[in-house]
Parts: sequence; structure tokens; C-alpha cells
Amino acid sequence: PILFPIFTHYISHSAFGVYVGSSVHEVAQVVAIGKVLGENVADTAILAKMVRVIMLAPFLFAISFIFYNKKESHATTSTGKDTKDSSKRFILPWFAVWFLGVIVLNSILPVPQRVVDGILFFDNILLMMAMAALGLSTQLSIFRAAGPKAFALGLVVFIWLVVAGISLQLIFA
Repeated sequence: PILFPIFTHYISHSAFGVYVGSSVHEVAQVVAIGKVLGENVADTAILAKMVRVIMLAPFLFAISFIFYNKKESHATTSTGKDTKDSSKRFILPWFAVWFLGVIVLNSILPVPQRVVDGILFFDNILLMMAMAALGLSTQLSIFRAAGPKAFALGLVVFIWLVVAGISLQLIFA
């Protein structure tokens, strides 16, 4: 909301929606930001975020496969026989498989809205529980121990997302 009035002179509402959807980390945050800024921004932001999320699955498959091939090692037994180290195996990102499966299932067989609403309600409860668990396992001493370099890195990444996202919008809009 703070940046939106500044950037509306340079980019359209839909372009800002693409910016929000492509640069904000969490889906719920994208929805919240988009809704505050208007339905047009929200629709575009959610679409951009979903494209980003969908592309995560093939990216994770590729990364997992690449690291599997790099980690694959061989050991030599006492008899000089070369054996493959089976402890380093391809790890399938199952959440990505299930995510794509649900997309396909929902496209083929639409889920009733009551079921979707129930799942989304339960999802919000689980998200709140996960955030509470994260808070319960985090103490200020952890932040102090991380030191100023960790905060500087976070600030640099934040600035990168803002500047790169807006720059891409200005270039490709």
C-alpha cells in the first residue's frame, strides 16, 4: 500500500499485480495485498503468484535430479570392487507432486465450493498453528546470534526484490 501510490504513475494496476504476485513470498500475503489495492490488482497478483507456484514443481524436480546426479558417488570395497553408494538417492519433492495432482484433479473434476471453503478454513488454522510453532521455537537470542550480517543480507534481498521487480515491470510493461 505504501509503494502503490508512488508506482501508479509509472505502471498500471495489472502490472503492479504482476509485481506483487512475482515478488511477494507467500500466497496469503499476495491475496491480502492484492485485495487492499483492488480487485484488478488482486486478480492479476494471484494469477502471477499461481504461475510462479506452478513453475516451482518442475524447478524442484530439476534441482533434485541435478543434485542427485552430483552427489552420486562410488566406493571401493576391500577387494577393489567399485560399488555405488546407495545412501545418495533421488529425492522426489512429494508436495510438488501432490500440488500438481490437485491442480489436474480440480481441472477435471471441480470440487464443490463448500468443500473448498472447508479446506481453506482448515488451511488457515494449520498456517496459524505453524506460525505459532515457529514463534515458539524462536527466541530473540537467535537473532542476536545471527548478527548484523544476517540482517544486512535480508535487507539487500528485500531491496533487490523491490528494485528488480519494478525494473522488470518498467522494461516489459
